Amino acid sequence: MAIRRVTISDIAKECGFSRNTVSKVFNGRGSVPETTKQFILQKC
Repeated sequence: MAIRRVTISDIAKECGFSRNTVSKVFNGRGSVPETTKQFILQKC
């Protein structure tokens, strides 16, 4: 049985945010509201 990796797109879809927003949170770049950061990181 192969294990499937979770992608930024998967997380973005689950959280209801764009891939770009999720990428900014993971890479610490750009301006993303703190509440959004916390929400995305809790979903991981």
